Amino acid sequence: MQLKIPTWKRQVRERRRGEKGQVTVFVLLVLGIFLLGFIGFAVDMTNVWFHRQAAQAATDAACQAGIMDVLEIDQGTTLPAPGPGFTPGTAFDCSGLAAATPCWYASKNGYTGTGLVANTDSNDVAVSFPSSNPALSACTPGGAKNCLPPATVAPFPFLQVDLTDRFRLTFASLISGQKTMDVKAKSVCALVLAEVPVPIIIMNPVCPWTLNSNGAGGISVVGGPVLSIEVNSSSTTAVPSSTGTIDLSLGGPSHTGSDLGVLGGVGPAPPGSFLPGTTGAWVYPHLPISDPFYNLPVPPLPLAPCPVGPSCPAGTDTNTLLKCARSPCPVAFNDQGCPDHTQATSTYYGITTATAGGCLEFAPGLYTSPIVLKDITAIFDPGVYYVTGTTTTGGNCPNMPSSGCFKPSSCRFSMVLDSKSIVRPSTATGDGSGGAMFYFTSTASPAAGTYGSVFAGSSSGKVGGSRTVNDFGVTPPGSASALATCAGGASPDPQLILPATFSGNVFLAPCTGTYGQTDSNGLPARGMALWDDRDNADLGGQPSMQGGGQMLLGGAMYFHNCASKDGRSLGTNCSPATNPPTAGSGYQAFFQMQGSSGSTSYIIGYLITDALATGGGATFAMSINKNLLYPILKATMIQ
Repeated sequence: MQLKIPTWKRQVRERRRGEKGQVTVFVLLVLGIFLLGFIGFAVDMTNVWFHRQAAQAATDAACQAGIMDVLEIDQGTTLPAPGPGFTPGTAFDCSGLAAATPCWYASKNGYTGTGLVANTDSNDVAVSFPSSNPALSACTPGGAKNCLPPATVAPFPFLQVDLTDRFRLTFASLISGQKTMDVKAKSVCALVLAEVPVPIIIMNPVCPWTLNSNGAGGISVVGGPVLSIEVNSSSTTAVPSSTGTIDLSLGGPSHTGSDLGVLGGVGPAPPGSFLPGTTGAWVYPHLPISDPFYNLPVPPLPLAPCPVGPSCPAGTDTNTLLKCARSPCPVAFNDQGCPDHTQATSTYYGITTATAGGCLEFAPGLYTSPIVLKDITAIFDPGVYYVTGTTTTGGNCPNMPSSGCFKPSSCRFSMVLDSKSIVRPSTATGDGSGGAMFYFTSTASPAAGTYGSVFAGSSSGKVGGSRTVNDFGVTPPGSASALATCAGGASPDPQLILPATFSGNVFLAPCTGTYGQTDSNGLPARGMALWDDRDNADLGGQPSMQGGGQMLLGGAMYFHNCASKDGRSLGTNCSPATNPPTAGSGYQAFFQMQGSSGSTSYIIGYLITDALATGGGATFAMSINKNLLYPILKATMIQ
């Protein structure tokens, strides 16, 4: 029997059959709109990500470029035109200073910084100089290795770049109603003091010929860090193309070659006399390096040792020598380490050495008269020699050839090593530091004509005829390496070929105390040996060593003029250097080292000077200890 479907049911079924597909279309429409919206948001969010990345890259570049300029300004470098385009410490916006270094770098990365415009692709770049940042704390003795320098070294150590990038939205604007979106980026850079091994540093920032080597000799460096020599001058002839031999073939940590960095120099091509070894290089341009001894405190004014005479004046120290109360004190051969066999017949310092013995022993303290030695052997007890006296006789004026910057009209010296003079350390205890530090200064107001330094004549460091001086004043003669090593310290670099015995002048810096040093392994090392007052802008009072004999110096030589700072205070924020020098300008110290053919001066330590000239046939050989770390200014990004 066939069942009949009621009419009303048939009508419902037919109506449903006619609605088939309408839900599917609606669902597809909703999904399509959702998908399009999702794609739109994906496109916009991807655009946001790319804008954020590009903005951060631009702020990083602008920040690093800006802090590099601040570093060079703090170090006295005259930046080439158009210059930095901004003043450290004064905040600015790139809409008003488009030529400023941070703005130029931001522009090259796509952000002109012309200012934000409503509903339009635009951007803003602002540069500020915060006074602090939680990422850095002030430097303290024994504190962090990367720390905030004092204001005397870096008045404005922080530079911050804030960038706002406004760009148009596409699909997202249909929902949010906003036509544009802002993306922000921030970078903070800083100048920090970092403890690193330092090279020979030639600090004058503007003068030509600040590193100059003439003649058959030259400069050689053994071991030390990757960078052996740094020349801070921006002059295009800071290192002349005709300079003598600069041999770095045994430099660097592996003794396979090291770098010479120069800001100006002879351009990308080094002089033909530059020998970098297999791993060394001529690095041009290279950022300047700051004074590593910026915070070394000057010695306090000491008492004078009791001078030669019938009585010791009031206010003099009568207890500084072991053998006698007066300085200099006559001592016989082998006494207090005296190496001189000769009973000389001359009278010197009021002492007739024919009856006194072979040497004059000096005590540390204040010397208001220059120390002048001729045809005599002098031994120096450990301690600080604070020398203010000068003389205009006993040596030729040092001169930096063809530089235009360093040409004295007269010369004065505080320590003169004349013909047949020999200088050695004594074996006395002295102040217990293990070495002598000579500080050349003036008690008069800082002015030309009041300063002197050290002079070694062409016949210093060698004797002849009937005069006999033991090598190093010990029996049997010892090796240079053994003598230059502090008790308990590391031996000098074995690649520095020193003679088995040594017959010339020997200067050994303190191993302990304020002017000693401790290496990164905690071992004692030679510190400061020869130091010219930072106030010494006197072109006639500069160091010169022209000895024809051998010389060994264990320690640092520090000849840096910082004219705007009292030599008895800290800081290296010097007056700007000028070419030629003008009154009050800084960086006027220079060091001349010359010698006869075949003579060699060995420096186991450091040399910091504003300019350096070597000449003649002598070789200036330096071994740099890569384990001795000193604080220098570095630019870095901290956020």
